[in-house]
Amino acid sequence: MARVRSLWGLHRAGNRIQAAVNRALTSAVRSAAIQKEGDFYCLPSGVVQVRDRSKANSPSLRRPEMLPPAELREAALKIVQTNYGAGREEVIILISRLIGFKATSAQLRASVDQVIDSLVANGVLSSGEDGTLMQSVV
Repeated sequence: MARVRSLWGLHRAGNRIQAAVNRALTSAVRSAAIQKEGDFYCLPSGVVQVRDRSKANSPSLRRPEMLPPAELREAALKIVQTNYGAGREEVIILISRLIGFKATSAQLRASVDQVIDSLVANGVLSSGEDGTLMQSVV
């Protein structure tokens, strides 16, 4: 809601505006104009970019809960592909650095761990006997 307010140049949004925005988002998801994953929305054909947040002006953009899972997935895949495989701990730390975090908090670690688990569960990544994550062969 904060981003919508800032786009419209508002400092706050009342209940009617919030309800209207939520109805519009629900309608757009139903019609497949946008996709929703958790608290995040994106275009179905959109390209996911991994962004460095180290110089972000807004402190909220540097909070782990503000990181879209799609961006973390893209970062994990990029790291595993570039390195022809990597250990889970290495992937977590490299993602943290790639998105502009100097330290990997427990909350950030948990978010990245969850993304890695979903990539393995969906067969996108595989985990070797030594724990090395690799891109699955299709």
